[in-house]
Amino acid sequence: MLGVVRSFTNFAAALAEFNNARVYGGIHFRTAVQDGQATGTAVAVYVLKNAFRRVDGHDRDEWEGEDDGAY
Repeated sequence: MLGVVRSFTNFAAALAEFNNARVYGGIHFRTAVQDGQATGTAVAVYVLKNAFRRVDGHDRDEWEGEDDGAY
């Protein structure tokens, strides 16, 4: 819709609306949206743990064990 501005309190709220729009628009089934979100979250966690390393040599220990999908 031209001229409509959306705002969200956090990324999870935006993601929920985006997921619902894809289901309501007939683009995907709910299970496909949920599977895609789980895959995307797993990829993001992997990249954060393995690709983005600190330049001072310390590992990002704060990412260990965090895989609850709340990114």
